[in-house]
Amino acid sequence: MQLVEQEPVPDQLTDRLARELTAVTERLSTTLPRSFDARHAGAVTAISLQLPKSCRQPLMALVANAVGRWTIPDREEYGLVSAMALWLHAEHLTVSERHDAAIPALEEVVGILRRQLPCPLDLMVKVLRALIYSYTTAGRRATAEALVRGLDADLHHALVEEVRRYGDVPDPPAAQPLDPRAAAVIDELHQARRTAIARNDIAAAHDADRELVAALRYLGRPFEALPHADDQVVWAKRAGLDAWTVLSGLSAALALRAELGLDPQLLLTKVDDAISQAASLPDHALATSTCETLLHAGAVAAMRIPRWPEALHHAQSLADSMRRREASPAEVAKADFNTTRPLIELGEISQAEQLLTRCKAMFEDAGADLLLGLTLCALADLAVRNDNGALAVELASQALTALYSSNDAKSVGDGHALLARTLARYDPESPYRFAHMVAAAMVAGMQGQPIDLDGLAHRLIMQGADHEIHTLVQLDERLSALPGVRFAELIPQLIPNGMSPDLGQTALSNLLRAIIDHKREAIAEIVRHRARWDPVIAAIVEARSDRGDPWYVQQFLELFAESTDWSGLADGLKLILDGRDAAAESSAADSVDTILLRRCIAATQGNIHIDPRLAMALPVCGVLADVVLAMEHRTGTAAIQTQLSHLGQSETWRDLATAISQMLVGEPDPVPARHHPPHIEAVIVLLHDADETLNPPPNKYTRIDKHR
Repeated sequence: MQLVEQEPVPDQLTDRLARELTAVTERLSTTLPRSFDARHAGAVTAISLQLPKSCRQPLMALVANAVGRWTIPDREEYGLVSAMALWLHAEHLTVSERHDAAIPALEEVVGILRRQLPCPLDLMVKVLRALIYSYTTAGRRATAEALVRGLDADLHHALVEEVRRYGDVPDPPAAQPLDPRAAAVIDELHQARRTAIARNDIAAAHDADRELVAALRYLGRPFEALPHADDQVVWAKRAGLDAWTVLSGLSAALALRAELGLDPQLLLTKVDDAISQAASLPDHALATSTCETLLHAGAVAAMRIPRWPEALHHAQSLADSMRRREASPAEVAKADFNTTRPLIELGEISQAEQLLTRCKAMFEDAGADLLLGLTLCALADLAVRNDNGALAVELASQALTALYSSNDAKSVGDGHALLARTLARYDPESPYRFAHMVAAAMVAGMQGQPIDLDGLAHRLIMQGADHEIHTLVQLDERLSALPGVRFAELIPQLIPNGMSPDLGQTALSNLLRAIIDHKREAIAEIVRHRARWDPVIAAIVEARSDRGDPWYVQQFLELFAESTDWSGLADGLKLILDGRDAAAESSAADSVDTILLRRCIAATQGNIHIDPRLAMALPVCGVLADVVLAMEHRTGTAAIQTQLSHLGQSETWRDLATAISQMLVGEPDPVPARHHPPHIEAVIVLLHDADETLNPPPNKYTRIDKHR
């Protein structure tokens, strides 16, 4: 039967027709529930489609209730009728903003349609759009994204077109392409599934979906595996397979949802129900593996909520099960590791630390780098709880090294984030902190995860907007100060097949641009101040190293000490010049003073490098901030031109005036920077770096170093 929208019946007949149909349907669905088969459901559905939407609900609710009493084989046999009835019922619930009630019906419709051959594409797309809308409105956006990421290419393309037409749900993300050999294997399994469905060979369809789940999980595509895990359960029920086989498939589907973090509250309830069902069944060859899968899913779901007592119960039950079956020491250690987070959250710190220490030794012996890295991360967190800063930084560093050995990109990103947080607490002025923050953000961004632009922009401001990691090579050099860290080798793993290898550099460039744009005004201000004061800081460093004249620097600072804007900073810099670093920050009048004083202290202590040749630019430092401002807005004001005219009258600075004039009009200096006198080269590089920080190219960096 073809179900299509028709012209509605005249208004005067609507009420009477609705009453009569309702009476007939109630009689059929209550007194003769088994007689209310696909013919009746189809007839009522077809008639209701002729009614205005406001009159459909009484009929469609009865149809949906009747369909709900059918067995799974009945619903599958009359698939399109079942799907239409449930969809129209869900449509009414959606219009009534009862999304939580609509979601189960829509999920069942999607499942029924997915198992039809051929799949009715137009209807499937409309139902998917409704389901995504309900998920999103109900606050289950992650579930909506997981649904979309599990679609095949044709269905995904059709959904994108539908979304663009109506615009009421987020634009679906596209999946990365598979390696050709892997794609061939998956295509072969899909063909086996289609053949089984066409022949109505339910057992073969079950086996094909089971193999698809295993293959897709192995390939790291859990979103695509999820619908096949759900279908595997349905096929098992339709084929009349034993309860343990059905439960085994269900445990795989629940484990996937736990892994993806989907609806943990609902998931935990389903896991507990499945565990109760398993307890009532006789022993079976699948019993142990199924129960362990359920316990793991329950522990993960409970931790996400979080409900720590339940998480601990499930995790410890899993570890006990593994001990009873005499699993390998590494497997048992992995299960023990999963108990440590609940133990810590429940205040059992000593027990957790003992377990982690034991797990660490076990993973080292087994060469399990990923688990070793995760264990070291947990130990680092414990060191932070105990406020042992030195140990926390050491453990976080060791964790990152181990995670790099595992080649697990996401965990490496988490390791960079952990080390950055630990440095923020115990070594906030570390020159490596921002680099680790950027590395973590790059890994997250290239995997489609959110990025903390607020934190990145704030840190950049606090270090004077000076990072020196414009390129992947520079970032890799900064990070490789830690043994075993090979960031440049990690990035290719994050680039989809067939994409340009330059995508990593593009990602870094775009990230730096996003950070600047996020707090442009504040960052631009600190860049201008850095251009003004870096020559002063360089002169202080030289003076303290007995390579410069302290008296000359002191006299220069006295001039600023009398100004309204810079008196606090000048007083602090004089204290640093005298070697009294600890007292310097107390002179700061505002946050800008604090940032610049910390920068000066870091330079004197050798934590950051400021070109010593800039010390000779002390007499012209006041001009540099104005030049940076003009470069930022690509304008050369009359005031700047006057200052450059004065500079041009000095034999010492004539070449600098010429170079700055060229910069302001966007033309290259005809004389490469390296051919200028050293003090002028240093200033040119300073100005270029300031400009590059504020105006990074959108896709690819060309460093000034290449043109010297």
